[in-house]
Amino acid sequence: ALVREFFVKLRTIEEAVHAFILYRDGTLHDCPGMLDFLACLLVQIFPQAGASSWGWARVGWDWDDWWAAVERTLGNADPRSGVEVLRRTLAA
Repeated sequence: ALVREFFVKLRTIEEAVHAFILYRDGTLHDCPGMLDFLACLLVQIFPQAGASSWGWARVGWDWDDWWAAVERTLGNADPRSGVEVLRRTLAA
């Protein structure tokens, strides 16, 4: 909600998560809270589609922007952690 309401810039969150993942040597397996946080973040910033009642209705925000944010956030995570975040995102 803080990102969607522009209290915190998405780039700031991306950079903080990127640094945390580097600190953890790319693994998030034993950080279920972080896995849940990242999944919640990705759900919150998912772009709103046409007539959908959910998603982030930010002007100019689309599927490509969402995937770029995913890459910037999870790009240095090990594959298992990245897939787990995406799995939890889809399960939300």
